[in-house]
Amino acid sequence: MAAASFAAGVSMREAPRQAAENQGRFDDVLTWLERAAALALTVAVVLLLLTRAQHAGALWRDECAAVQLAQMPTLSELFANFQRESFPALFPLTIRGFAAVFGSSDGGFRIFGFLVGLSMVGAFWLNACRLTNGPPLLGLALLGLNTTFLCWGTGMRGYGIGSAAIVLTFGLMARILIRPTTPGLVAMGAVALMAIHFLFYNTILFACMVLIALAISWRSGRSKTGLLVAAIAGFGALTMVPYLGPFGQESQSTIVLQIPMTVDWFATQLDLALGLPLHWTALLWGSLWLGLTALALGRFRAIGRDRAAPEASLLSFAVLVPVLAVPAYFAFLKIVNYRTREWYYLALISILAASLDLLAATLCRSDWMRMVRLAAVVVALAVLPAASWGQISLRQTNVDLVARQLEERAQPNDLVVVNPWMLGVSFNRYYHGSAKWVTNPLMDDHRLHRYDLLKANMMSPDAFAGLQAMMTETLRANHRIWIVGRTYLPEPGGHLEPLPPAPHSKYGWDGDTYAVFWSAQLGDFMVKHVSSGGFVPVGDDEGVNPLERERLFMVEGWRD
Repeated sequence: MAAASFAAGVSMREAPRQAAENQGRFDDVLTWLERAAALALTVAVVLLLLTRAQHAGALWRDECAAVQLAQMPTLSELFANFQRESFPALFPLTIRGFAAVFGSSDGGFRIFGFLVGLSMVGAFWLNACRLTNGPPLLGLALLGLNTTFLCWGTGMRGYGIGSAAIVLTFGLMARILIRPTTPGLVAMGAVALMAIHFLFYNTILFACMVLIALAISWRSGRSKTGLLVAAIAGFGALTMVPYLGPFGQESQSTIVLQIPMTVDWFATQLDLALGLPLHWTALLWGSLWLGLTALALGRFRAIGRDRAAPEASLLSFAVLVPVLAVPAYFAFLKIVNYRTREWYYLALISILAASLDLLAATLCRSDWMRMVRLAAVVVALAVLPAASWGQISLRQTNVDLVARQLEERAQPNDLVVVNPWMLGVSFNRYYHGSAKWVTNPLMDDHRLHRYDLLKANMMSPDAFAGLQAMMTETLRANHRIWIVGRTYLPEPGGHLEPLPPAPHSKYGWDGDTYAVFWSAQLGDFMVKHVSSGGFVPVGDDEGVNPLERERLFMVEGWRD
């Protein structure tokens, strides 16, 4: 009887120990699975980046503008023109340095984009390891498999490298909130300066993070840390002052791009930026944010009054950054009033992904939460690459193919007309034939998007007249005209109403409307004065991004 009681007592004492051992083994298995998933996710992102670099092909017009600015003959010419692009001077200087070492071929620049993509992956890994001592899962899945990042973040524009820098700034600032050190402050300041000097949109995101860091530092009794962060932000703001003059002057020309920024437009473009499959991905991001924020609020109650707890600081930072960044980003775009596209939102969604990753990693204490996060990553790995494949496998442009056809077919006395005018930026990089080429309307500089020249043409009473005279002379001399791009042929018997000089029409400074009108004038000229013509095949139209999938049309023979 005594022996039985003793055995029962031993068994009761062994049960908790056995349960703890089982739990420990289960934790080890979960940790191994998380690391394996993070590794698989990283490999998948790298393979997608390689695929994108392989398929992107030639540079499209926005990329050509950045490269042609960077490769201007002298630095003084670069600094005299950098405001005609959308980025501070650090980005074209970076391209200039890269090209000086590795050359300026399309393949070399696609390698540059691949390296930028890797820097984003590295930023997520560094943030996760330093903040939560674990691998990045949710954030890397949301952004690394995102089509906006894969396609537009790896192009020869400042969006990708600027977004990677702001993600790293996010992690360094969060680290300062829980463990302020002088080296940490110096590193955060240096990376933040890079972020705002690569991408203007980062100024508003950095400002949001600084305000939140100030509030958290004050609440946790570390006001000195907050003041140091504010001082770094102040210095960063001073370094941006030299840009005010050049970009303020350029804004007189970029008025031709401006449209009223509405909540609907912002939401539509943000939906596109969140990636494919459309709408479902946005629903996923929104659901994750709502769910994790609700869990964070519950965790705040459990933490109680321990305001200085590292967990409280991290959760506060991760919750508040999206709350402030989204409306602030909208307000910034509202002030700028540019015709934004999905790539303009890459920095914003990068910060949102970093916030979600930090929230999930900080909150995943229980087994069920860790398993839910792991399952979400596995589903993302299974679904998102397939959804994005069609987009990442597209060529960025076929203007290089069009240029090659013209170099083979066009004769020295022929005339090449590039329509609309903005295609001249990419055509300028790729065409090296003997035939003279011009844009519709005529402009004397095609290295950059010269909105000042566009504005001057919009103010002209007849911007099409010069091109019309050149085409008339070419056809009457029995030479051919090659049209690159698109035309708008009038309806039979239709009449093309004249468009008054800007801004004295109902369209004001709408540059797109004037470009369509000039295209219609080109079509009207062809219908009235061309004897014959036809399309010239240039390659696979289905494998090219619709934004710069252009056609080649040849016409000849004059008729009155």
